[in-house]
Amino acid sequence: MRIPIKNISGAIIYSGDFESPKDALLKAYLDGVDLREADLRGLDLSGLKLSGINLSGADLRGANLRGANLYGA
Repeated sequence: MRIPIKNISGAIIYSGDFESPKDALLKAYLDGVDLREADLRGLDLSGLKLSGINLSGADLRGANLRGANLYGA
């Protein structure tokens, strides 16, 4: 399914066909997308492993981070 990742202003910063929001965020990170101030509200990011990711200013309200490893975020 098409999953867009937006910034907190509502602009799409990354988009593609992925099975889950977690896969979209991982691919965006690996592609070097600037995820600072990303709008990640309510996404299921459980089990995500991205040490060193910069999520400063990102909106994580309601995001499921159970088991996620965001060391250094």
